[in-house]
Amino acid sequence: MLRITVQSARNLIAGDSNGFSDPFVEITVRCKGMDDISMKTSIVKKTLDPEWNERFEIPVKNLQRIGFVVKDHDVIGKNTELGYANVTHAEEKFCRWPKQMELKMRKGHLSVVIAFGGPEDWVFDAYKGTLALEVEEAAQLYDANSVSQQSPYAVLKLNEEETKTNVHAKGGVAPKWHQKFSLKVDGSRELQKLNITIKEKGVMSDTVIGEVDLPLQVIIGGEQTRWWPVRRKGGVKGELKLKADFKGNGGFPKADKLDEKDVGLLSVKYGADDYWVDCTSVFSKAVKFGKLTILKDTDVDFLCGCDPAPQAQKKLVLEYFLDRKKTKKEILVSERKGSRVTSKGGIFVQHVVPETCVIKGLGGTKFRNRSVSEGGSSSEATKTKPGDTDPRVFLIPLAVLMIAYLYNKIFG
Repeated sequence: MLRITVQSARNLIAGDSNGFSDPFVEITVRCKGMDDISMKTSIVKKTLDPEWNERFEIPVKNLQRIGFVVKDHDVIGKNTELGYANVTHAEEKFCRWPKQMELKMRKGHLSVVIAFGGPEDWVFDAYKGTLALEVEEAAQLYDANSVSQQSPYAVLKLNEEETKTNVHAKGGVAPKWHQKFSLKVDGSRELQKLNITIKEKGVMSDTVIGEVDLPLQVIIGGEQTRWWPVRRKGGVKGELKLKADFKGNGGFPKADKLDEKDVGLLSVKYGADDYWVDCTSVFSKAVKFGKLTILKDTDVDFLCGCDPAPQAQKKLVLEYFLDRKKTKKEILVSERKGSRVTSKGGIFVQHVVPETCVIKGLGGTKFRNRSVSEGGSSSEATKTKPGDTDPRVFLIPLAVLMIAYLYNKIFG
């Protein structure tokens, strides 16, 4: 998936006699093995500093090049070109982490943000393998049968595969199944989700008791047994106990471990309530020269490969070491709905960072004992262990002795 946000332009050429332009941007995406995809922004009237803030989302693979052409819209005749720029995936190596770019035009520049979740994405790999899942029991469920004890069963759906448990006759609000399933995780989808719908077996029709939606990132991470909240009509009513064990590949790469002698990110988690994903490695790899920058409007769902808690207000929780002090920062992630500008159209929901966040002085173990300047550059310092004497303290007295020796040789 390719995401392009056209933000704004500054100091463009005046294309009209009134000293202004009516700018818009044409975008062309070139991928290997498919026809070019073209899109364009809306037109902003009478300005040399247009603001668009329009996002384009295109499901593509094998990305090669993205072209941007800024034009002045003319009612009569051909639109006037104000500048153009091309960027290549081979040179820029786009990934899920949004990349802010300032592209030079004939005069002025165009500001864009590009993110690409492609097959070579270092942030997140789609899961591929087998999920061994045991549906054990439920507790405190909604009672859908007011006449007698209800008889619940559970329907499991992962992508297009669907299966179900046996019916626990008169299981009531605390049914027990203890049934095992082997579900194929094919790796063809990034945002794979396990849906479990608990139903009451009726005479004429079945009634939904509640649902559990679990992104694979939440339940995958070695063998685990735990209770998950069952949601019903926007609230929580009951719990479902699952035992999950995934065998296969995919997910986030492992992050380096830090101790109190290091500076850098200790952990980053995204979610709410009982639904959290550990995305430390994603944010650790984005630290450049000791600085982490999380841009405003970064879609955290896309960045982390899932929405871990669809029903809740989510947070990013960052823990890190600065000057051997453990620090914690929480960012409330807001929900934004709007029009999706793609070749197919549609509606999207994104969960975004409300303001740009910058944390300086990070870097992990490879930046240990380095001094990081305000501009972001770093220089290697002499490596000493806590409590050791810096060898440079002996240089001054040694220099004094050498000067005294030479003075005695010459003037003695």
